[in-house]
Amino acid sequence: MSSEQDAKTEAPAVPRSPTPSIPNEFFEADVPGFEFELEENIDSTSSVASDGIPDFESGRHPHVKLFVVVSAILTNLCIIYKAVLNIPREYKSTICMVFDFGKCLDLDRDVPVMEIIEFVFRTQLEVVFPLTTIIVFFITQLSISLMPGLAFKIRNPVPVVTKYVCLILFLHFLTSFLTSISMLSHLGNAQQREFWIEYLTVSGLCLFWLFQLFNMFIFTRLTNLNFIRARENFNRRIGIEA
Repeated sequence: MSSEQDAKTEAPAVPRSPTPSIPNEFFEADVPGFEFELEENIDSTSSVASDGIPDFESGRHPHVKLFVVVSAILTNLCIIYKAVLNIPREYKSTICMVFDFGKCLDLDRDVPVMEIIEFVFRTQLEVVFPLTTIIVFFITQLSISLMPGLAFKIRNPVPVVTKYVCLILFLHFLTSFLTSISMLSHLGNAQQREFWIEYLTVSGLCLFWLFQLFNMFIFTRLTNLNFIRARENFNRRIGIEA
């Protein structure tokens, strides 16, 4: 055992090849910086460093939120205006029976029950819910803007109402779409300009209602985002005061 140990101690050490050093020029190459180090993101980096909250708004158009809100409100007003024009004409007998106009004929007072139910349903869907959406949106957004702490105490009521507005938008889109499809078979034989104008109008309304349907979904998500921002502002204010 002692001879083996002596042989191990006397064996010359095998020299190891030195580790090749990587030149510094490799690290100093012209490599573009990280995303937040680029020139176009300097403002975003400064905002993160200032208050600790990432800036997600710098890459967006400054008026995109305003466009979504204004478009959604105008859409609700369009629904109400369309209902005010169509419902009195389509349910003349029901309105005469409900309000008891003196000019109504005796035949107008004999109204089926299903027509009354349909009148109430359309009035709720096309007048009450769009008007409620506008009122509730302004009240809630003004409340959480002045008192952000309310975002913890109340729920966002806008999505509860906008789902009915989305339903009426889908029904308007479906009606316009089916009408435009039914008119396709008559386009080949139609020589009148008025028919083509009506077809293009119905097709344009179909695209309009579809766009507003998607915009209403974005409007609903935007109200949820406003509640989240209100909670963040409230927590930040409490942290500063503490």
